[in-house]
This record gives sequence, C-alpha cells and structure tokens, in this order.
Amino acid sequence: MEEPRWSHEELDAEAGPIIDREEVALVSDLVAKAAAGDDAAFDELADHGDLTLDQMMQAMRATRYSLEERSRVGTLLGRLGDPRLAEPLFLGPLVRVTASKFLMGGVPLEPEAETNALPQHDVDLPSYHLAKFHVTNAAFALFVADSGYEREELWLPEGWQWRTRAGIVEPMHWQRAPERPNHPVVGISWHEANAYCRWLALRLEELGELRPGEMVRLPTEAEWEKGARGGTVLDRRRGLQNSMPDRRFPWGNGLIPGVCNTVESGLGGTSPVGMFPESESPYRLDDMAGNVLDWCNSKPEAYPYNATDGREDVSGNPRAFRALRGGAWSLDENAARCAYRQWKRADFRGSNVGMRVVRGHAPA
Repeated sequence: MEEPRWSHEELDAEAGPIIDREEVALVSDLVAKAAAGDDAAFDELADHGDLTLDQMMQAMRATRYSLEERSRVGTLLGRLGDPRLAEPLFLGPLVRVTASKFLMGGVPLEPEAETNALPQHDVDLPSYHLAKFHVTNAAFALFVADSGYEREELWLPEGWQWRTRAGIVEPMHWQRAPERPNHPVVGISWHEANAYCRWLALRLEELGELRPGEMVRLPTEAEWEKGARGGTVLDRRRGLQNSMPDRRFPWGNGLIPGVCNTVESGLGGTSPVGMFPESESPYRLDDMAGNVLDWCNSKPEAYPYNATDGREDVSGNPRAFRALRGGAWSLDENAARCAYRQWKRADFRGSNVGMRVVRGHAPA
C-alpha cells in the first residue's frame, strides 16, 4: 500500500492550529474552580499557557460569575501575566480622545449635583491620549525598582521636599502589591503620581513612544471628565456623534447594580483593572467609575473651567489641594458620576486613591 505524501501532523499543520476541545473544557473547569477558591486548580492552570490567559480574561468579565469570583480570577490572571498590560511598561493602551467640545459639570436640577460641579458648561479641548486603565501595581513597581524615590530630578521641588522630610520610599500598602500586579496602585500622593509621570515620560521617550513636544502627566479635570462622558463628537473621521453628551455615568444615565466597583459591589477593596466592561466610557476607557479615585493635575477651582487661570499650575505649597475623580471601592454610586468632584491635599495617601496618565501637550 502506497504511503501518503504527508503525515497527519503535517496535514494538521497545513490546515492551521487544531483546537483541542478536551483541553478547552479542562481549562474552563479549572478556571471555574480557581474562581471559587481552589488554589490547586490555579497551580494546574499555569501549565496551559495562552489558553489559560484567554479563558481567565473572559471569566473576569463574565456575568455568569459573581463579582467576588471575577475579582479572584482576574487577580490570578495578573499573577500569571495579564497580557492586556504587556506593553509598554505594563501600562496598557493609551486611547486617543479626539479634539471637540464636551459638556463639563453636573446635570442641572439633579438632586446629587453638588454646587461645586455647577454650572454645566461647554469646554473645548485639543486631542490627547488617556490611559485605558488605572496605573497598576506592576507598572508602578518599575518606577520603584528604577530608584524612582531616590532620583531628585524626577520630582517637583515641593514633592522632593515632602518626600525627603517624610522619608517616603514606596507607596502605602505596598506589601500586598506583588500579590495583585494588575490591581491599581494605591496609597500614592499627588507628588508620587507626578514623579511617576516624569519617569514614564523618560522611559517612553527611550522607546520612541513620545512625539516631539509631548509630555506624560496627570489629566486635568476637564480631560478626565471628557474621557468619562465623551465629547459631543467622538470620532470626526467617521462622523461618530455622542448620543448622550450629558450622561451622568460613563455608561449612561441609570444606575446599574454591579456595573462598577463602588461600595455597593461588596468587594471591599480594589479589583483588577478592566473587570467591568459594562461601565466602559464612550471612548472604551475602563474604571472611569469606581475602583480607585484618580489624581488630577488640577487645583479644585470654581467653574467654569479655565485652564489658564492658574488651576493647572503644578508649583506651590506641597500641601495644596488637588482634584480627585472617578469614585472608588469605598465610596457609594453617587461618587461614580462623571461630574463628581473631590479633592485632597497633595500629600494625601489613601487606600482608595490611585492614578491614570495622559500623553499629550501641556494643559491649554
């Protein structure tokens, strides 16, 4: 009998990769067990490579699991190597927010619209790139490992003075960070957040990721809120309009149980970044509502917003107040609104305070 021209293995290679349905079923079962708290299942998952990572990413965002199970499996994903944060520098994608006007401030006549978020008004911003995720423990760990706390050139003068006087060498609650690489970094002051931005700019410049004249910094309040609510035009090239430019939450106007990590979720702490796809903003930015508050560049001045009135000046008293945005795991749903404003002293460090970054030009 004549031998076939190709072996089965060669024919399979010609046809492309084979899906091993038994392995898929096994990994799916192991993911479910790991989500339920079976550490042995997690240890076994490490042997299944990319299939494990893919199924864990799906499970982290799947409503068939409880929020506690989703948070657990997402945290385990981080320990295996969360592929969403691979490049550059564990930061994840930087999303382009196109130039356009947007509505800034609370919705008039809403009962929870604090007077500090009124009046609602138009603000016109140039384009910029805003991080899809909060800065994670894994990303911030690179700054710590690169002597970020010992390099004076990375710090604003007031921040260096504060760091030296207080003997700060790492974030608060840093001991648990290695167990949660894809959770937001917390326990950082505004000064530490700024130093990280300066370090990140140098690293991105080395990698050729910064264009001439660009910088890495904290978002202004206006940039942050536009990222959460969306501009009146979302994409000029495709003519994509914002169907709800005055939305109260990143996803719309209504409260949806379990849609983000606020105190109502019951998680009692931070969650892996990007665990709540239902709460994505119009630009598909994650965790713009809940998880942790983001430091902003801005001083908390009254509205209407004006970038040239001194509120974006980074110099001054090291204890001056700076804005925080986005709600947090320890705050109720009211704080998850796009317009919600809070502020703390620049040296404040809390378990519900983190950051995300902007790549763009100086505030204007």
